[in-house]
Amino acid sequence: MEQTRIKAALADDLVVKTFDDYLMTSDSYEKLCASATEQTKGHANTQWDTIAQNSDKKLILDPTKVLGNITETVSMNPQLVRLIWEASLEADMERVFTQEIARLEAQNEEEFGTFWQERLTTRIQLYKLGVDSLEVDKIQSQLVDLLQQYLAKELIPDSINRAESKGLLRSRKTKKYITKVNAELHVLEIEPKEPAAALQSLVARTESFTRKQSIQWLDEDALAIKKDAQVQEMVKSMQKDSNGPRLFLTLVVLLLSRNHAGIVYATGKFAPKLLKLLKGTLAPEQYQKLEKFKDAVKAGSLTEADKEGMRNMAAGQWASTATRC
Repeated sequence: MEQTRIKAALADDLVVKTFDDYLMTSDSYEKLCASATEQTKGHANTQWDTIAQNSDKKLILDPTKVLGNITETVSMNPQLVRLIWEASLEADMERVFTQEIARLEAQNEEEFGTFWQERLTTRIQLYKLGVDSLEVDKIQSQLVDLLQQYLAKELIPDSINRAESKGLLRSRKTKKYITKVNAELHVLEIEPKEPAAALQSLVARTESFTRKQSIQWLDEDALAIKKDAQVQEMVKSMQKDSNGPRLFLTLVVLLLSRNHAGIVYATGKFAPKLLKLLKGTLAPEQYQKLEKFKDAVKAGSLTEADKEGMRNMAAGQWASTATRC
């Protein structure tokens, strides 16, 4: 009866919602709903930001963390806010929370995919092409073993650690993916294979895992663009480098990349052997310069002029030369 009298006293065009003994205009109700949505999304973001990356804890909506903020935002009786929440908002806010977590996961997966491709899979593809482009001999076999060891013990583990430090391992899908990658590395460690077979298995598994994660495994055209970018970065890095042996190795690898697919991964001790593969692909005077640089590196007598000569040779070779994948 009392509610009837109150309703009758209100203007005819004022829409009223009732909750037990409370009356609320539709405008106030809509403001409450908007605040509940905003605070629920904020709560989802807070949980997302604080959850440990290695935790499998399921993120759930905690109304006690939301109701107080809603009350402050709309300046409303806390009892009424809780009443309305339980009567008509809780199920909707559960969906809002779930959707916001899903959005954050999708965003995190996209960021991880971009990082993973740039940091890892593109390099794996280029290095695998590089070593496969060499004539099968003792040097090539040694480089296959070197690359397999580098991928399994350095590049992949370091990439995982860096992704974690960047907060990119929060998605459940990504965590599952990384678990499989680590499992593959563990298998290779406890059940070592012949280097070529180990490398092939590692690359194949990485490609399979990558595709399932919806991360692009680059085709020939896309890989050629990435190769060009990496080569240009190597040329650029030489301009700042003063380490003689590293400059020589980088120069030899760059020159090999002009006439071979991919990019050869090698350490300094392979530089003299790789230099021999360049014979016949360069002008005689250029090859003689490289031989001079090699001897100076071995003797520890590289001059600043020698280093500048290597930098200039690299820059000159790549200034207007198109790359091959």
